[in-house]
Amino acid sequence: MPGEHAIPIAERLEEKGVGLRSILEQIDATSVAGRLFFHMMEALTEFEGGLILHPTQKAPPRRGFLFTTGKARR
Repeated sequence: MPGEHAIPIAERLEEKGVGLRSILEQIDATSVAGRLFFHMMEALTEFEGGLILHPTQKAPPRRGFLFTTGKARR
C-alpha cells in the first residue's frame, strides 16, 4: 500500500512467518537490534516530516504575486 510505514508491514510479514532483511544495508529485522533500528528510523522519519510540515502550516497566507528578476535586491 502506498505511504504505508515499514513497521506494520514487517509485523504482518512476521505473523506469517516471513522475516524482513535488507540486503543492501545489512539490516535484519528478525533480530532485536534490527527491530530497534527500524523503530528508530521510523521515529526519525516522522520527526523530520513534522519539522517540514510545521512551519508551512504556521505561515500566513500570501496575497498577490511575487515576481523576481533573479537578481539580489539592494
